Amino acid sequence: MDSDLPGLVLLPNFSFANLEVRLAELGWTAQASTMVRPPILPGEPEMASWRKQDVLLTYSFNPVVGLRVIHLSGGEAAASRRELAEHLPSLE
Repeated sequence: MDSDLPGLVLLPNFSFANLEVRLAELGWTAQASTMVRPPILPGEPEMASWRKQDVLLTYSFNPVVGLRVIHLSGGEAAASRRELAEHLPSLE
């Protein structure tokens, strides 16, 4: 992950299902899951990733505090972050 690029913190009420739909609409492709155990909250995995061209999006969710964060890495990560900030409900 690009350490210079801040994570995008999503609003707590924006579910993983909502995120999946929105990312698909924006052209992101889900990557194969490497989950070793089921999520604590059904339907709310703690880790997931998507790719769009050379940018990798990594999603993490802390179910204890309800914190959802997106990190981006790759050549166009900054431009992708700006686009996502316009289309995803986030805290800034």
